[in-house]
Amino acid sequence: MNGERAGEGRADRTQSEPESAPGHEADLELAPELDSGAGGASPGFPCLRGEVEIVRAGTDRFLITEPASASGHSLGMEERFLIHQMDGSRSLDAILAAYRRRFAHSLPPRQLADFLEQLRSLGVLEGATVSDVPAPALERPVPTWANRCCDLGVLLFGWFLHPLWTVPVGALAAVALLGWIARFDEYFADLWSVLGPLTLPQFLGKLLAALLSISFLRSAALGIACRSLKGSLRAFRLEWHRGVLPHFVCIPLIPLERMDERAQRLLCWVRPWTHLALASAALIGWLMTPRASSLSSLCLLASLPLVAGFLFQCIPFAPLDAYRILSARFGVHRLYERAGAETRAWLTLRPSPEALSDRERTWFRLFGLGVGVYRTLSLALFMGGGSWYASQRFGGPGAALALTAVVLWCLGPVRRSLGASAFGRWLAGAAR
Repeated sequence: MNGERAGEGRADRTQSEPESAPGHEADLELAPELDSGAGGASPGFPCLRGEVEIVRAGTDRFLITEPASASGHSLGMEERFLIHQMDGSRSLDAILAAYRRRFAHSLPPRQLADFLEQLRSLGVLEGATVSDVPAPALERPVPTWANRCCDLGVLLFGWFLHPLWTVPVGALAAVALLGWIARFDEYFADLWSVLGPLTLPQFLGKLLAALLSISFLRSAALGIACRSLKGSLRAFRLEWHRGVLPHFVCIPLIPLERMDERAQRLLCWVRPWTHLALASAALIGWLMTPRASSLSSLCLLASLPLVAGFLFQCIPFAPLDAYRILSARFGVHRLYERAGAETRAWLTLRPSPEALSDRERTWFRLFGLGVGVYRTLSLALFMGGGSWYASQRFGGPGAALALTAVVLWCLGPVRRSLGASAFGRWLAGAAR
């Protein structure tokens, strides 16, 4: 595979690839020539160093390298387009405008700032710095308290990130699974004896405590892994998923798709691995403690959401752990959105939204269909089954609570669909 010099045109196709290679039609428009005047770099405009090389590593994957240090960084199609704009003649505003024209959606300036800083840390960038990015992009400061807490976590629990710990965690999970199968009937009998007497407020309190505890530990594990790689956190906060489920989120300063392969692998696996270790420990705690004891009840209550959550995270058709691992493994970023757009265009007999090979188009459509089936079944299971259980278990108050949850869950998508419709645009115009 031949490389290309950053100062020698930065063509997107390497010499070893024919111009009409299937699946690369989008590359022909990846960097349209603009009337940029002189080829020299203007002060404050981003520009790659001349000795930087960019090589293709896959259908939509590239590798940027700096020969002097032999360091490399993986790029996607969108990052490759941004780099092609950094020829020293385009301002940051011009780069953002070109991105919007090419991909039909805007790039947040904050993400461009992160990308510039990452390129500068690799030693491949000259010109603009984060201070040159428009001020609104930097309005959210990095939470230093979260970084400091995660630094403490690295000191206390960083050993868990070592690959050798895959062996004891895997053994722990195997023992927990075998013990749970052997005492399957006892598990659900004990679980009902603990959950049966609970009132609706008690049930909601324990459910929220379990959800918040699990999401906090998962997010803390991600933050610790990020800090162990010398990265920083952009945010660590509490959010509401679709207005119904509270959960903690940990957002690295540099998006996952812009990290190197080692960092992507660690950050993709650390949360499910932590989740598996916690679920296994909870099950083994229940197996080893006397039945009907307070410690046994605690392990039992912790094991149910941990095991159910881990299984849920293993579904690749939801934007969760399995999906992130799948995307990182095959180097296909934004698979969820891209497959959904391709499948919708296919089902409505519209042209494909992006140039793909026949093989890629088939897999995108299959994945999009899987997402649709998953969404339908999960909505029926969680909303229908959950509403039925709440109304049967807690009567009128449970039914009212379930109805409120369904309305809040569906409110966001309905609002977005209405806003995208002609009627919604007419209402917005009338309101103005």
